[in-house]
Amino acid sequence: MINHLMLTDVYNLSHGFMKCNVDFEASHIVNRNAPMILFGFDAAVHDILDYKVKEDDIIQARACAKKMNMEFPAELFYDAMKYKSIGEILKVEALPDGSWVPRGTPFAQLSNVVKGFGELVTWWEPLLLHPWFASSCATRALMMKQYLSERNERLTRFHSFGFRGHRSMEDAYWCGRAWSLFLPGTDDFHVSVDLAGESIPAMAHKVTMNWDDDLMCYVEAVRRSADKGYKAVSIVIDTLSSKKFIEEYLLKVQASADKITTIYRPDSGDVIVQAHKIVAKLKENGYNNFGIIIGDSVTFNDAKSYDVVWNEYGHDCNLITWGIGAGFYNDLTRDTLG
Repeated sequence: MINHLMLTDVYNLSHGFMKCNVDFEASHIVNRNAPMILFGFDAAVHDILDYKVKEDDIIQARACAKKMNMEFPAELFYDAMKYKSIGEILKVEALPDGSWVPRGTPFAQLSNVVKGFGELVTWWEPLLLHPWFASSCATRALMMKQYLSERNERLTRFHSFGFRGHRSMEDAYWCGRAWSLFLPGTDDFHVSVDLAGESIPAMAHKVTMNWDDDLMCYVEAVRRSADKGYKAVSIVIDTLSSKKFIEEYLLKVQASADKITTIYRPDSGDVIVQAHKIVAKLKENGYNNFGIIIGDSVTFNDAKSYDVVWNEYGHDCNLITWGIGAGFYNDLTRDTLG
């Protein structure tokens, strides 16, 4: 069980006795470095305001502080125990989640409404700053949507491949929800509880390895998906040999797709060159019910630079989808938004 009293920085334990007055305090939060979509802040606030102080939490926090040669302000929290929740002591005023927040905007203000609890205003400051992650992800998702919209391209050109690459389930939750605010294409099944998303049946390498005959596997994946009424199916091509797939299997697989769109997925090696060869070969043979999806360590910046290469090959970017996993957010830090 998490002890809410310990979800803070140790230096907060010493601030109360250093101040000249803790009757009333007010504090605001601002994004110093960049404009953003505010996201996840409401949940962080309720984690604090809905909490009721418990004596066991005070006892544990006091003991842990002593181990660190620090003194825990137990009296402050014994006084807080008299209230049903921290929400009776603190007030939070904030812009609604989903708001566009220009750089340098104070988007939240905290204050205490009960005299003597000023120190609690910033006690949970770390929790209130944690939504930098969800806000950064939501902001990036908006940027990706704007990129596609400005090019008059389908929003499903970016597809979330993120679930298995997340650092934690909490990251998976906030990243998946942030993505789905602006981009419909996702393999994040868990976000479908609250948000709509679009996906298609797709092969994995383990599916190919389940068959003795890999060509039959590809053909059957197409046929069975069509028989179930799906409009498209993704075929991973590199389980055994991408070269063999393109040179020997591609036209045979495509010939079986008279009722469904095939989405080919190069997944290792020079995936852009492989994608170009697939498209060129299919076009040369008169096919048009196909597409490409690439998800090999792709970031937003990668996708933009690959789009340039794709155009140089003479192909329409609407033919290609980028599967973006942890590269969606790996470069983001709290300093991104400040």
